[in-house]
Amino acid sequence: MPKTVTIDARWLVGGIGTYTRNLLQQFHQSANRFEIQAIVRKRDYLSVRHFCPSLTVIDAPIYTLREQWLVARASR
Repeated sequence: MPKTVTIDARWLVGGIGTYTRNLLQQFHQSANRFEIQAIVRKRDYLSVRHFCPSLTVIDAPIYTLREQWLVARASR
């Protein structure tokens, strides 16, 4: 039974974005061992869905209580 991994991929620019994209690609290549879930912004949905069939879109402003609640709920 594959393990579920949830990746917060809401920031896909700069160095951390490159790292996150590489994580998604590598987990995708190891699909038989992992079930990948990603949390993304609406603008990145199409670029990430190729690597991750299970996506949750969260467009809440950063550092808000709403963001913290939605991310925790999505990664349960």
